[in-house]
Amino acid sequence: MQVLARARVGQWARYRMAGRFEQRLEVVKTTGRDVHLKLEMWLNGKSAGLPTTRVEDVEVDWALRAAERAKARVTSRPTTLTVAGRRWQTRLTIARWTYEGIGYERRTWTAADGPIYGIIRMLLTAGDRLEASIELVEFGRVPQAGAKPK
Repeated sequence: MQVLARARVGQWARYRMAGRFEQRLEVVKTTGRDVHLKLEMWLNGKSAGLPTTRVEDVEVDWALRAAERAKARVTSRPTTLTVAGRRWQTRLTIARWTYEGIGYERRTWTAADGPIYGIIRMLLTAGDRLEASIELVEFGRVPQAGAKPK
């Protein structure tokens, strides 16, 4: 699912993560093949470092890229999920791999009409322990200078 191909300047998404972290991504520039994202992190409501910029290829499929990096076995299926005040039609991608004798599983729900990467929720477990999570909290678009109100 290559959701970044429809990214527009000003589009943003805020995520809640494990460990009381929050993340905000905002599209700051598009150049045809690339999307420039500003990434900000907070811990317990306080800034957790300076914002950074990440450049991504518009053809990236976040869930499949992460699975490929881990050399995981991948399955997927359609499902629905209610998050951030709406019901999403998603693709649930399940990636499983073993590293140093521990079984890992990453479940990623992505939606074609989701913001930025299309990620709605992700859960990563190692053995029977939750290692990481991310869930969409809110999303929108910052009005651009010179834009006419509708």
